[in-house]
Amino acid sequence: DYDCLVEELPLDGVEHVIDAGGGSGVLLRKLVDSRPELSGTLIDLPSVVDGVRDGGSLDRLKLVGGDIFDQWDCEGDLIVLARVLHDWSDEKAVAILQRAKEALAPGGKVAVVEYVLREEDADGSLLDLNMLVLCGSQERSFAEWEQLFTEAGLSLTEYRSLPTYGSLMLFEVNNEKS
Repeated sequence: DYDCLVEELPLDGVEHVIDAGGGSGVLLRKLVDSRPELSGTLIDLPSVVDGVRDGGSLDRLKLVGGDIFDQWDCEGDLIVLARVLHDWSDEKAVAILQRAKEALAPGGKVAVVEYVLREEDADGSLLDLNMLVLCGSQERSFAEWEQLFTEAGLSLTEYRSLPTYGSLMLFEVNNEKS
């Protein structure tokens, strides 16, 4: 279900993508396969990365088994956090965003793909409750997402609905490194 992201993510001028918390690398492979000039790094737990199967664009991928809360030993023009931050408390989500900011190449962007709660739509209430019970985390409103980005030292530059994700939104965040 990541096919639409290949078209929606800001890939122009990007040479290296980091998919943090990217599981088996399905999204990262789709991105790298879509453009021959792209390479990528997949960061996830060692037990997850060890299970990534050979095939396709694996020659242009670096697999890093590690903890997304530890410093990342890589740099990317685009860092993708797809359905990752909603698994964590606000404090831990900010820590992940700060790690992403540290790993950005100059002029790079962080793209966050998550569900956004809307007051006028009760569909997210069950998702929010599910995240609370299973992970001790939550789905968040736009204002709550914006606050997390600010706390991490990032500024929101674009916000839009994704066609096949319904209420999921794409957040692109410019790096404000000085």
